[in-house]
Amino acid sequence: MKKSLEYVKEKPSKNWWPALLYYFLFAVLGAALVSPFTTWISPDKGIVEQIGGLYTFAGSTFLAIAYTLWIKKRSIRALGFKKENCLGQYGLGLILGLGMACCVIGTASLFSGFSFASQDSVDWLWILVAALGFFIQGLTEEVLTRGYLFNELASHLSRVWATLISALAFMGLHAANPGMTLMPVINLFVFGLVFALLFWLTDNIWLVGAAHSIWNFTLGPLLGIEVSGQVFPKTIFISQARADLPLINGGSFGVEASIFTTFFGLLACLYMVCLLRKRGEN
Repeated sequence: MKKSLEYVKEKPSKNWWPALLYYFLFAVLGAALVSPFTTWISPDKGIVEQIGGLYTFAGSTFLAIAYTLWIKKRSIRALGFKKENCLGQYGLGLILGLGMACCVIGTASLFSGFSFASQDSVDWLWILVAALGFFIQGLTEEVLTRGYLFNELASHLSRVWATLISALAFMGLHAANPGMTLMPVINLFVFGLVFALLFWLTDNIWLVGAAHSIWNFTLGPLLGIEVSGQVFPKTIFISQARADLPLINGGSFGVEASIFTTFFGLLACLYMVCLLRKRGEN
């Protein structure tokens, strides 16, 4: 079975650098196209900004798919979409992402970084709408950064350079998030490497998108932790982060600025590099 990169190489672009421009264009223009239609989610402007913003990512996915199918005349497989056992692979991605989140948050909690309590009442409809939004958002960021950008870069450069450059682009995509400091910048790059290596290893955008989505959902609507600096008004649990331990719990940016996110992210990278080398990849 051909890999997604092989489909890209069959109909390659003339150069690698325009892919970076298209990457950010898809992200910005896609959100602009969908955002006028998100007010149906709630009349509350604050909630629209939180959940509605997740749904705007669907526009970026549409643009990336449309560009692949209609402009480049490639198979959708070029973005990493596998038909075979897609539900099973998506489920495996959920397990991997949830496992990573549990490792980071659990370790931070052992070092007194967090405490948790249950909500008196939970708005389950809101949680469901948020969950769907996160599944769209996580998959979209992976379609853009790994399915599209990684493969475009790898078709001209090496997959090592594609991993590094796509991780930098992923970091840049979040540059405007609130609470951005040095640790979030480092960890966004590290997790850009994690997701790039996971895509290189599996060649399956369903799996990588699921891992990304469940990570964000677990932090935000499930546990009540900030997601890349963003606070969600309704959650299943309430989290309390000790203000004097920002290196442990990530402070106002959330656990994605924690030193344990760095540690487990680098550990995951090392493990996947070992798997790739064992498979004979350079």
